[in-house]
Amino acid sequence: MLFEAIEHLTFEQGVRLLARVWDLLVPGGKLVLSTPNVAHPTHFYRDPTHLTPYSHEGIGGVLIALGYRVDRMRRIYDAPVFQKALRLLAASPIHRYFGIDFAHTLVVVASRPS
Repeated sequence: MLFEAIEHLTFEQGVRLLARVWDLLVPGGKLVLSTPNVAHPTHFYRDPTHLTPYSHEGIGGVLIALGYRVDRMRRIYDAPVFQKALRLLAASPIHRYFGIDFAHTLVVVASRPS
């Protein structure tokens, strides 16, 4: 499990870490990874120790390039019901147009194929 860690490394360090995890996984073994969602307007940039932003497509592409099978990718958005409904119903077309995503975190479950 790598929760909110990979973004604190350079891109090269992150790729080396994921390659090392691959080496440690047995066939069928799972990696669970989370990282801040760079498409969120402020979440990634609030922490000055974040070095490498990962998009939904970017982290999936890195994992696939390393040989992982991406089993699941989810966006985690935790907000009060009214705020969530307002953003989903009223503002989501505008957000999509501008590439804004209010999910704070991306979670990926990937595995080493058997």
